[in-house]
Amino acid sequence: MMNIVIRTDASVQIGSGHVMRCLMLAEELREVGGNIIFICREEAGNLRRFIENKGYPVKMIRHEIPHNDPNFDLQKADAEATLNIINEIDAEIDWLIVDHYSLDEDWESRIRPRVNRLMVIDDLANRRHECDILLDQNFHVEPEMRYASLVPETCIKLLGPRYLLLRKEFIAEKRRLKPRDGTIRQIMIFYGGSDPTDETMKALRAVQELPLSSIQVDFIVGQANTHKNEIRRICNDVPNFHYHCQIDNMAWFMAHSDLSLGAGGITMWERCYLGVPTIATVVADNQSDSTSAVAAMGALWNMGWHANVTEQHLADMINRAIRSPQELIEMSKKALHLMDNDNDRQRNRVVEELIRRSRA
Repeated sequence: MMNIVIRTDASVQIGSGHVMRCLMLAEELREVGGNIIFICREEAGNLRRFIENKGYPVKMIRHEIPHNDPNFDLQKADAEATLNIINEIDAEIDWLIVDHYSLDEDWESRIRPRVNRLMVIDDLANRRHECDILLDQNFHVEPEMRYASLVPETCIKLLGPRYLLLRKEFIAEKRRLKPRDGTIRQIMIFYGGSDPTDETMKALRAVQELPLSSIQVDFIVGQANTHKNEIRRICNDVPNFHYHCQIDNMAWFMAHSDLSLGAGGITMWERCYLGVPTIATVVADNQSDSTSAVAAMGALWNMGWHANVTEQHLADMINRAIRSPQELIEMSKKALHLMDNDNDRQRNRVVEELIRRSRA
């Protein structure tokens, strides 16, 4: 049995993406005998209950972050709090997995002596790491070059969509997937668990202005979405609008959607894996390069930075999609080709590497 600690966070500000991809990895690790504990900071929009409902213990970091103290060392404080929790665990820690944009080699070096091995999940390539494995599942033209000077020479780099962290439901839906015919019968709208830039409401207003009475439109939000009650109220008044909150069957919705509107983050790769034609909006700086790269491959339409995207822009693109079935067919094929995933794989490639490295 491997003892694994995962350090990650979710909040209204940063969203739920880090936690969700860590949960995907935790699910596969548990299947091979992993004993997993999450460590998260107590912030508004944290997903403690959601993680616990999945069957994982969660230890919370509760100290306040002083915003007006220029001498406050966040990484030192976070590392000390993390170490305090780890020291309470009466077991050897085989792997510490960290998925956090605010932590780097400073934090990792403080933690490293207490754990056997350390894995980092990143996609920014903007800071150094002290780790045994680095995972970046995004698509880049020269992925190796991005981390050439940012990790130790001995670090194993798992780079690109072939290492995408997927829940079993996605692999199951992929096996059942039928080629798309370009006709739009069902539209899926999902901009992440918290949607801090309020893209869901923008998309809702856009589709309200279109004659889509014969098309089912599914609006999916997370519990941390501050506008969820308003979105639900509007959907209740429109027969073909359907409201869904904190769902567990995202893969089903993607597989059955003919068009998707969403952000350029982790769910972008899930949509590509299932070949969903997508109108993507960049809602965070770290999404810009990868969304542009995927668009350049013809695997989605990139609307660009969210502040420059209007309701009319979205309405125009939806109309274009409805009028362009052949474009959607080609987009779906290119998205599927980009992912290069084995439908029949029995175990996630990341998990295989963690197991191999543990035995080395």
